[in-house]
Amino acid sequence: MAKDDFFYISYKILAYLYHAMKKGEKIDPGVFDPQNYRVSYPYLNDILEELKENGYIKGVSFIETKDGKLITGLSDIKITIKTRIAS
Repeated sequence: MAKDDFFYISYKILAYLYHAMKKGEKIDPGVFDPQNYRVSYPYLNDILEELKENGYIKGVSFIETKDGKLITGLSDIKITIKTRIAS
């Protein structure tokens, strides 16, 4: 993946969530496997956390552990109205 891949990965995630919502499909948590984006688990978590903190996604939670952050709720993840308006 390119050095400046943050926005590319963010777009891919948001586009997937938007299309799933529009079609009424359930979210596949496997889509959020870091290998799909050729990045590390902590980096993908950072991207998802940034999207949540900035109001683009909801439904996920981040839990601090001694080994880093654990993400929960991927099957409940959704885009927000903020994202849909910005599209």
